[in-house]
Amino acid sequence: NPEGQYILKDEFIPPSVYCSSSTRLAILLTNILEMLVGKSSSLWHSRKLPSSGDRTFTPNDAFNLGILKVLHHYLPLLRHAQSALMHPESLYLLLCSLIGELYTYSALGENLFDQIPSYDHQKLTQTFNPLEKTIRLLIQGVGATRNYISIPLKKVENTLYHGEIKETYDFQLWNVYLMVVSNLPDTELIHQVTNIVKIASIDELHNLEEFALRGVEAVFASRVPFGLPASKENSYFQLNTSGFLWKKIIESKTIAMRIPQNLTEAKFELALIKKE
Repeated sequence: NPEGQYILKDEFIPPSVYCSSSTRLAILLTNILEMLVGKSSSLWHSRKLPSSGDRTFTPNDAFNLGILKVLHHYLPLLRHAQSALMHPESLYLLLCSLIGELYTYSALGENLFDQIPSYDHQKLTQTFNPLEKTIRLLIQGVGATRNYISIPLKKVENTLYHGEIKETYDFQLWNVYLMVVSNLPDTELIHQVTNIVKIASIDELHNLEEFALRGVEAVFASRVPFGLPASKENSYFQLNTSGFLWKKIIESKTIAMRIPQNLTEAKFELALIKKE
């Protein structure tokens, strides 16, 4: 320090028989627990069980429940590690096991395990600090909507939305979904979106309304598309990306949507998902 005294760096973990002997290890363990609790809370509120009702249980639901199972398995074990007289090597093995199970649900590269240091009792700083960083990356990455691109829809009038497709997409490789949150009963909402809502480019929408023509076809998706946020409040409609009307959307890079009055309180989001 400036006074010429030797002090330990905050991240330094000295060799010790018990984890509790190191302030840094205690902080590291607390950080990891907070990450797991935060992710668990987020997934818990959006979880969906196979018997929960009217929607079909989807791969996305199973994916999130799998992550929850991992988190709920390790939370009590890591809480025990906070209060127990645990040897650092035992904690190392516990964290490596957590990393291995989380990695199953992640999209990180195959070389992740090459980056995990071996246990070295004389170099606990170099052993544990990389583990915390790896767990943080995994926690941030798992349970997210992984191949989902949002196209914002802006409300320009009470019953009119406009959107802009800024990037160039090959729609042979992408599925397009309209996500809707509404208080209407499912049967009524499906009828309104598939028969009344008009979707087209901004320029073409006027022609559709003038001649009472249908817009881009929207088909109700009974299963939550894998990659989209699973929520009991959401309804999902796949848009037909072939034909003249979608070609005009691509050419103009704009999309417009006219909705009926009974959907003015609904929320809409356009989502692109890479095809399998």
